[in-house]
Amino acid sequence: MNEENENRIVLLDEEGNEVEFELIVTIEKEGVEYALLLNVEEEEGDMYAFRIDQDEEGDILLPVEDEEEIIMIQDLYDQLIQEEE
Repeated sequence: MNEENENRIVLLDEEGNEVEFELIVTIEKEGVEYALLLNVEEEEGDMYAFRIDQDEEGDILLPVEDEEEIIMIQDLYDQLIQEEE
């Protein structure tokens, strides 16, 4: 596997179509891990937040839909970016 595809994740949309995402970062807050993904097929470059959970088969990604939780994740991401500068 080449390095460019290492951070690529394929998920299914509501219609069952495969959509390719790039993993931007994982963030942990109070024992909950989140993943920020970028849809590689969109030109706007919107990021999508997912909560990383576990089931019997391993890691699963659950879309974050709660507005307050999304704002909290965005704040954590902004803090991470500022620390890297």
